[in-house]
Amino acid sequence: MVGSESGVGVRLKEKNKRMVRRPSHHDAVQAIMSCWRCMVLALEQEAAQNDYANAEKANLILTEVHTYKFLASTMLLFDVLEELTRCSKVFQKEVIDIDHLEHMLDATLEALNDHVSNTDVYTPHVTELNGQLDMSGKYHGVQPKEYHQRTKVYVRNLGKELVACVESEMRKRFSPCDMQILKDLSTVMNPRQLPQISEDLKTHGSESSGRLTEQFGMGGKIL
Repeated sequence: MVGSESGVGVRLKEKNKRMVRRPSHHDAVQAIMSCWRCMVLALEQEAAQNDYANAEKANLILTEVHTYKFLASTMLLFDVLEELTRCSKVFQKEVIDIDHLEHMLDATLEALNDHVSNTDVYTPHVTELNGQLDMSGKYHGVQPKEYHQRTKVYVRNLGKELVACVESEMRKRFSPCDMQILKDLSTVMNPRQLPQISEDLKTHGSESSGRLTEQFGMGGKIL
């Protein structure tokens, strides 16, 4: 029977559960960043309640959330994840252009390093935040605590460390050796790589084929 606990209704519920897409880390951080003002106000209200246990918990969270360090670090993470999310979309396509892949990896690392290239550069949202605080002392009508040169230096150094870790991990996962193999595979198997001049077809892919045979074969025989 439609709508019964053992019928179509239950199956539709299960299908809807499977169709729900979990938010990405980028979306989650964006939500925290966008709701920071509401979080502070809500925690302040909760901390002022008579319920001591809940008020104490709210006050502990508020102590961290209400600071410049928390807000700026969240924005820093958002900016880094934004670059990584843009890069990850290359891998979500059914057909990946290997040449585009290498270009995207290099562009992502270049963009991240530009954000932390010298002592006066912050990521875009942190730069905007600092500008607002320098002008009015408030962000969306709320004044973050502990906004001074020491915490600004902390956030800047945190950004450099984060970008360095991201770059190290990306270079580990996409080593020059692995990228060369991918480019050789593209040269041999991608029809768009074929030369337009018929004479060049005789030698096209010979070096790539040799490297691939050396990498995956033994005695000229592919394993």
